[in-house]
Amino acid sequence: TALIVEPIVQGAGGMKIYSKDFLNRLAKWAKKHNIHLQDQVSEEEFVSLRHARDQGLEMPTLILPAIQINIRAGNFPPAESNGQVFLKIPLNSL
Repeated sequence: TALIVEPIVQGAGGMKIYSKDFLNRLAKWAKKHNIHLQDQVSEEEFVSLRHARDQGLEMPTLILPAIQINIRAGNFPPAESNGQVFLKIPLNSL
């Protein structure tokens, strides 16, 4: 579960950022409704819960291409000598 809050894009008008009050109320709501964020969950309980959950998950399909783009701040890797840009997947180590 995720809660993503992005600025409101207004085209040529720029971006409108949410008020501090709205973000504080949203954070309070998230802490109340998300078992990972509740105040009564200790760090040890949180880590245990995440480890138990993650044990049954497979690696996300697009994680390796995503990392290659994200590690470059959203830019593609440099082009090869032939001008082609490639995302490389290590097939022998998956």
